[in-house]
Amino acid sequence: MSSDAPSKHSQSHLELAREYAQRAFFNSYLRDFNLPYESAEKCFQIPLPTGTFPLSVEHHSLLGSHSFAAQDLSSLIHQLSTSQLAARVEQGQRELELIFRERREAMDQLYASLPDFLTAEQGLYLGHNFHPAPKARSGFELQDLRTYAPEFANYFPLRWLHIHHDVLWEHRAQSFADTDWVSELYPGRQRSAYLALPTHPWQLRRWFQHPQIQQYLQQGLIFTADEDPAKWTATSSLRTLYRAGARYMLKFSMSLQLTNSLRHMQPQEIVRGMLLRDIFHTPTGQRFGQRFPQFRLMHEPACFALRDEFGKIMPETMVLLRENPFRTEDSTSCMVLATLNQPHPLTGQSFYSHCLREHTPDSWFDAFLTQIVKPLLVAQGDFGVLLGAHQQNLVVRLARGLPCGGYFRDAQGTGVSKLAFERFSTELAAPQRLVEHHVPFAAAKDLFCYYLIVNSVFSTISALSRAGKVPEKNFVLQLRAFLLDLAPELMDRQIVDHLLSSPTLKQKGNFTCSTRALNENTLVDPLSIYNHIPNPIALVAHP
Repeated sequence: MSSDAPSKHSQSHLELAREYAQRAFFNSYLRDFNLPYESAEKCFQIPLPTGTFPLSVEHHSLLGSHSFAAQDLSSLIHQLSTSQLAARVEQGQRELELIFRERREAMDQLYASLPDFLTAEQGLYLGHNFHPAPKARSGFELQDLRTYAPEFANYFPLRWLHIHHDVLWEHRAQSFADTDWVSELYPGRQRSAYLALPTHPWQLRRWFQHPQIQQYLQQGLIFTADEDPAKWTATSSLRTLYRAGARYMLKFSMSLQLTNSLRHMQPQEIVRGMLLRDIFHTPTGQRFGQRFPQFRLMHEPACFALRDEFGKIMPETMVLLRENPFRTEDSTSCMVLATLNQPHPLTGQSFYSHCLREHTPDSWFDAFLTQIVKPLLVAQGDFGVLLGAHQQNLVVRLARGLPCGGYFRDAQGTGVSKLAFERFSTELAAPQRLVEHHVPFAAAKDLFCYYLIVNSVFSTISALSRAGKVPEKNFVLQLRAFLLDLAPELMDRQIVDHLLSSPTLKQKGNFTCSTRALNENTLVDPLSIYNHIPNPIALVAHP
């Protein structure tokens, strides 16, 4: 099936950038404020101090993935934004314009077939589809984008440092305690009493500007290591780097703002990856892998950082190891879900045009629910493990265009429910860690349902609906039937029952967070930026 969307090849880079920046901005705004759609006028009425503005809609989506009639809405954006947010929107638009100007040929090549893992990672050109400034990277200069941003597919070497153990903090999974990971990645000579630690070259410049690190260099507690000629490249998250053949990917704290956060990993979140690895290495945890051999977690077995002179961890120096399954497994047709759901920015073509050549839209969605969604719901409902599975954390493996397996990554957005205490307390070393990462049900249902259902499944439905020319409601009904069938099988069915019966769900208020200039990573209550939206899964049962 091919898209019947009009080609945008005749549009200028500026016009294209403006269109997609405006789409993300207003979809984020509309979901935050839940404004009613006026179907007769085909518009949303945007309230302003002087009245209302009719925001004309080209395509209305039951699930919020609207597109808007072509027009310059810059003035309206400024009226709805703080000066800081308006500046970030403009910055993101400029970055999109650069991408469209320099990567147009790569876009056509990307959509010619179903890409491999790395190509899909570096093909996420449009970013978060419900964020007012998805492409703004505050802290990057133009050349930084070309060198380090994934869309430009550049390769660069890491910088390695020898860090004395007196100023080093490290945390490892119990199941990874004796692993010599450095020898796997670093070919140079190692020093006694020091650890060879990789650093991102952009972030290292910030390290060397820090007075504490300058002091450590003078004291001989940090040495520059031998150069490593191996080249790495950015994945879709920008701060996670990949090298073909390497056993691990590397994720770094970076001192720049992406979407809602200053991208410094925090100690309390980074250690969740080690807990998760230990959980799934217990006898009970291994049963999950036996039940779903086609679905894997990219485990994060260790993390490292510098300590300051008072022993406090320096978040801007954090480095995380992530398992790279594609070292030994074929990465062909393995796509991050956010890219799979992204239309071709120039033609409107969808990757689903390849997927639906041999499969009907409903059979494709059934495979997606079985191969991707079910393992995540069972991890929660039978094991008490909450995986924050948003679109950028899920990689879908396709066989002849049909989902046949997948991967979850990024354990910083994970936690455990009470069920995990019952299942793992007697098998897990240091079981008190379960208490430290327990998420009460009231919060768990909102966070889990947002990431998996609102962010990932609803976006997939919207993209599949447009490609297959099938109403979104059909897929919502299919999702509801799937949940009704799954619920009786689960030990803890509370979250599935919530999805089936609650008239509302909660979604992360990215527009609100951006307007308030909050750092999401350091919020005491993450749900303080969430708001209610209608729950179509429950509402379709009572039209």
